[in-house]
Amino acid sequence: MFSRPIAAAAAVVVIASALAACGGSDDNKSTGVPGSTGSGAAAAPTKSPLDVFFINEQGSTTGASYPQETTAAKATVEYINTKLGGVDGHPIKLATCFTDTTPASTTTCANKAVSANPVVITAGTLATDDSIIAVTGKTDIPYVSNAGYTADTLTAKGKAFIISNYADANDTSFPIVMKRNGVKKVAEIYVNVPAVVNGLLPLTKKAFEAQGIAYDLYPVPYPSSDLTPTISAIARTDADAIHFQTDPVTCGAALNAIKTFQFTKPLYAGSACRTAANIAIVSSLPQTVYGQLGALPGDSDDPDAAALREVFAAAGLKDKLNDQWAVDGFTDIMNIYGALKKASQAGGDITSASLVKALQSGGIHQFLMGKNATFTCDGTVLPDLPALCSLTTLVGKWKGNKIDNVETINGADVFKK
Repeated sequence: MFSRPIAAAAAVVVIASALAACGGSDDNKSTGVPGSTGSGAAAAPTKSPLDVFFINEQGSTTGASYPQETTAAKATVEYINTKLGGVDGHPIKLATCFTDTTPASTTTCANKAVSANPVVITAGTLATDDSIIAVTGKTDIPYVSNAGYTADTLTAKGKAFIISNYADANDTSFPIVMKRNGVKKVAEIYVNVPAVVNGLLPLTKKAFEAQGIAYDLYPVPYPSSDLTPTISAIARTDADAIHFQTDPVTCGAALNAIKTFQFTKPLYAGSACRTAANIAIVSSLPQTVYGQLGALPGDSDDPDAAALREVFAAAGLKDKLNDQWAVDGFTDIMNIYGALKKASQAGGDITSASLVKALQSGGIHQFLMGKNATFTCDGTVLPDLPALCSLTTLVGKWKGNKIDNVETINGADVFKK
């Protein structure tokens, strides 16, 4: 389970990063979404600041580090304060703490966050987040993030609010597209690790069954560098398509074997597959490959993308418009901005309690997921994961370095009759 192109627990790391949400109508008035950009600064916010604490994986010399995510988050706060007038006249004040990926370091950041007593605690990319929710879950400060990595966080109802989860959205959105495309039977290739087998795979199977799609399961080791036997076996079946639940290396091995065996039926690949090496392989394949995006392309004509370009230009991030981590820093803060904006419309002080109430009432614009995408954190999107707020994702046809014909898919619709 995850929500950035990074993973959730071994599972999440395995698929989303190592690898790396309820749709509805969008009402700018009710969600606080900026209607346009580039029109000059709004009135300077003069009310008391709203403290937001941001934890990010950064600075490690031995592990992953995503400084561009912090740069984007800071630039987004500056944009909100100078161009949008803050939140009802309140400037956002961002505090940061960086973890080196170890549980001890992440716990230290969580303790610093709680001690700062902000309105909300959020995070960029992490190896895992159970160390955060173990601390923040004992307080009334909501943990709001684009990503959810562990069962501890995704089941922390009323404490954690996870805007989306790429892996869960992958599992639920693709069956919708497959049914529309006439797929009757799919070959499911997945890495055989507990977080996938016990977490993601059951959801995938339910989604296929809900859409009336038969499936054969093909578990493979994590990671796998040669999937020749697996693809050879699939090529001898009546499968109409292949769906991947894999890390980038395993996905690449599958793509190479597919090319070798000249398997030409459609492929459905999550965002974890889209590495430079795999893009080159897909470019040489004759069949239709459907790909998942975590956000609209930076050059999109969507108003959110225009705001992204403005923020990144001011921060010296023009070359990062499609960098998944930098973009995540933008959407993380903008989604929180929308929630704070909704809390402000209820009147009274903007507090952790009023923010939680706003999150639970929902209808908040989900940035860079399409103009009508919203999220609601009322625990009903996936009852087994009550902290998950959305299953919305973007799907299109993947060819070369781009995914074209992108559409917003609400994965929650997979279970609708």
